[in-house]
Amino acid sequence: MFWRQAMKMIWGCLYLAMMVSVGCEQIVPPELPPPMDVAQHDDEDELIIPGNGPIRRTDEPLHTPLLEGLKQQIQQTPAAEETDGAVRQLSEQLSEADVLYSEAKQRNQLAIQQANRQVRIGAAKQSPNLVLITVDRLGVGDLGCYGQTHWQTPRLDELAASGMRFTNFYAGSGDSSAGRQCLLTGRLAVSNHSSQMATALPRVLWNAGYNTAMMGDWSVDSSLRSQGYEDWSGWNSPTNEYPDWAELNGRRITLEDNLNGGRKVRKAEFLLSEVRSFLRDRRHRGNQFFLHVALNLFADPDLRAVSRADYEHRVRYADALAGGVLDTLHELGLTSHTCVCFTADAGPHPALSDVVKETRSVGEFRFSDHGLSEGNLRVPCLLRWPREMPTSFVSDAVIGVWDVLPTFSALAWVTRPVVRIDGVTLTSLWRQKLPMAERRFAWRSAFAGNGLAVRDGHWKALQLTDSRHELFGLNTDPAEQHDLAADQPEILKRLLSAEPPAAATR
Repeated sequence: MFWRQAMKMIWGCLYLAMMVSVGCEQIVPPELPPPMDVAQHDDEDELIIPGNGPIRRTDEPLHTPLLEGLKQQIQQTPAAEETDGAVRQLSEQLSEADVLYSEAKQRNQLAIQQANRQVRIGAAKQSPNLVLITVDRLGVGDLGCYGQTHWQTPRLDELAASGMRFTNFYAGSGDSSAGRQCLLTGRLAVSNHSSQMATALPRVLWNAGYNTAMMGDWSVDSSLRSQGYEDWSGWNSPTNEYPDWAELNGRRITLEDNLNGGRKVRKAEFLLSEVRSFLRDRRHRGNQFFLHVALNLFADPDLRAVSRADYEHRVRYADALAGGVLDTLHELGLTSHTCVCFTADAGPHPALSDVVKETRSVGEFRFSDHGLSEGNLRVPCLLRWPREMPTSFVSDAVIGVWDVLPTFSALAWVTRPVVRIDGVTLTSLWRQKLPMAERRFAWRSAFAGNGLAVRDGHWKALQLTDSRHELFGLNTDPAEQHDLAADQPEILKRLLSAEPPAAATR
């Protein structure tokens, strides 16, 4: 009796797997919901993001607890010892059924997601192309439009004049790798990003119908397809200005002109050739695109050897790369259809302290070895979309890299609630001319033994060691010159004793 019931369950599971597999070919695309502006949902628990959730990686197992439970039940039954051969046969059949069912579930899931994405492509055509240009380290005073007088950055100044410039914009961390994760996930550095990478910025935009690509330096994952980038070119480890290799969609190629010390192809030149190729291809296909151009300026093992002249050269190098991207958009007639954002993953490295002070790379702000001062955390941010944004607009809204994901999501007409993040959309700054509500931010620093900085409104508290604390009122003391910890102990306690803001998880 037991065996007959077991066999019925096995064949039932096999039949279910076959039905699911057949159903994969009969997916009906869901009706497209009306577009929403994420700015309308800033106070809710969920961010509006698209599609049917993240695409499952092909190497992730799909769990089928029903079949696994039945297999264990058969193996543990008292009759199993007496009929060992039959049990092994049943277990093998259950394993085969599990594989068939898992494969069918996976095909069905991918088919639904592809159908959702095809529907979203129609809505994406109402949105701008999105270009994000990031550098690994840049001071808030390194650009001419932010007050730099020791050198010129004409192309980035041009970008600022044709769009918006933010004067209170924060990196996610003093560490560039952690700052990049904050940008991609929309979460603060005190949050756990590992569970959030499946809904990172490129994946969100891919689900929304965008073609996605990264050109440049990355360190999060050597295979970027799992994060949502369809195409990528560049380097997953530090290189010099004249690299002799690059990676194209997971395939390593040799740049022969730079072998044996050759200096014929600069990194920026290679990146611009890849950018032009991608943009020309996307223009002919007609789909909206998201392009992330990432430049690692300071990958040297000994940053203290960087001179002022070398520092200036690298900043101008970033300016030229951004100018090349802008020129390509113009040449292809894409300028008015594209929103461009330029920012940095982090401020200058503490090892560059002497150069930073000499060149006023961080302007009036304090710069410290612990990496939590305003000069370490504030970075430039420029935003341009000619169809909607004002020109030469300067905003003092207190915002950060975690706001890029929800802002791009709003521009992409993202529609499905999936998960709450720390960032909010910035569209209300130029659409409704509304001020940003005060928020609470927090940073950790690898340079200060996991020290903590918290900004709440105009107050900023630092916890550098168990016994060393600082408190500043940034509205009257943005340069952090007057420590108020002894005068305002209750405010210090309130900022440091509260739980750091963190995104909810599901």
